[in-house]
Amino acid sequence: MNKLALSALVIGGLFQATGCIITTDDGDEYGSFDVSWSSDSECPAGASAEVFSQDKITEQVFTDIHSCADGSGAAVDLPLGDYDVWVDITSDDGDTLYAQSFAEEASIDVDGERVLVALDIGTGFFGLTWDLLDTQGFPLGTTIEAACDEVFAGGVDIVATMASTTYALVEVFDCGEGEGVSAPLYLGDYTLVVDVLDTDDAALGTSDPRDETLSVADAVVDLGNFEFKF
Repeated sequence: MNKLALSALVIGGLFQATGCIITTDDGDEYGSFDVSWSSDSECPAGASAEVFSQDKITEQVFTDIHSCADGSGAAVDLPLGDYDVWVDITSDDGDTLYAQSFAEEASIDVDGERVLVALDIGTGFFGLTWDLLDTQGFPLGTTIEAACDEVFAGGVDIVATMASTTYALVEVFDCGEGEGVSAPLYLGDYTLVVDVLDTDDAALGTSDPRDETLSVADAVVDLGNFEFKF
C-alpha cells in the first residue's frame, strides 16, 4: 500500500578547491510496525484489515490496508514517536465495520526501526437450550432425544447475522443434545433466529427473530430456552 510520507532530502556538494564535502539533512527519521492480528473467528470473505497508527502527541493517524486473511502486514514510513496501534476488520470497500481490535501502545525510537505489534480481536459466544413440546405445552417425550425422534428432527440451528452487515454464522447442533454453544463471533450486535430442522435440514419450526449483543470478549451470552410446539 502506498502512503503519503515526507522523504529525507540530502544535498551534497564537493568543492575541489577546498577539498571539503558539505551535506545538509532535514532530520526526518522513520520506522515501521510489523503488525499481526488474530481472532478465534474467521475473516469474512474478501474482508480488509485497516491498520491504524495514531501518534500519541500530535494525534495524527496513519493508515495501512491489508487483506484480513493475511493475518499480518506492515505500517510503514512512520515518524519516530509513541503510538496507539489497532486494526479494523472491514468490508473490501471499507463501508462496513465487522470488528475492531484492542489498541496496543508501541514506540519507534530510532531511524529504520521495525517494531513487532500483536493485536487481538475479541470474540464471544451465544449459548442456548431447546425443548420440543406438544400443542398443550407438554414435552413430546421423556427425553429430548425421544422428542426429536418423534418429530423426525435431526438438528437445531442458530443463524446469527451481524447488524447492518451480511456477516453471519449458521451453526447446526444435534437436536438430541438439547443445548449448544456457538462458534466464536466478532463482538457486536446480532439478529438471531433458531430453527428445528428435519433430517434433510428443512425447517420444522422457527423462532421469532431477536436482537442480542456480544460485548465482552470470551464470554457466553445465554439466550435461554427455545420452545417449539408440534
